[in-house]
Amino acid sequence: MTIKEIEILATKKFGIPTKIEYPYKLCDYKPAYGLLFEEILTGYDFWAQTDIDVIFGEIRAFLDSKTLLNDYIGVRHDYTAGCFFACRNNDRMKTIFMQSKDFIKVFSTSKHYCFDECNFEHQALRDGMSIFDLNCEIESYTYIIRSAERNGLIKAHFDFMIIEGLTGKIKFDRGKLIFRNTWEAMLYHLYYFKDMALIKHKSSTVPDSYRISKTRIY
Repeated sequence: MTIKEIEILATKKFGIPTKIEYPYKLCDYKPAYGLLFEEILTGYDFWAQTDIDVIFGEIRAFLDSKTLLNDYIGVRHDYTAGCFFACRNNDRMKTIFMQSKDFIKVFSTSKHYCFDECNFEHQALRDGMSIFDLNCEIESYTYIIRSAERNGLIKAHFDFMIIEGLTGKIKFDRGKLIFRNTWEAMLYHLYYFKDMALIKHKSSTVPDSYRISKTRIY
């Protein structure tokens, strides 16, 4: 779909004028994908979204039957990471983003608010602060999910299943993603890596095993 087509669809689905002037603004819309694309999702138990700069490991080793008892599943312990989260495909989770008092503000302007995560308060949350103690510009998806969890409206799973940054010492081996030969991860988010990596040899196929250093994949 074009950005304009998504904007028209969002205006129809949300019942408010929406504004998407550039691709990165779509990040704000991630919590609303369950409603926005509900016709595509008919018949599925869950819907999920991810980024394109992600390498997945063995997903079902993490999204097992016990984890799938939750309504929201994230890959970080501290905030709703926009690079991946999964939601139960029901009316509550499709529309829970509307619990933010600021959702109309977020969707009716072209400004990017980091709505899918934490309104740019990443470091404070990494440092152990609560989203409820921060003076944010908007009520973000982290705030919404944590509020619903605290009030017993949903079951939420926040767990650290991700590798991010320029860590190096990552190995992909036949579907498994291993860090430092000891810790298995569900995904590697190439947030900084994609801007620094050197590609010396291009392959027409993805190999069964490869390693990721701080500067290259080999």
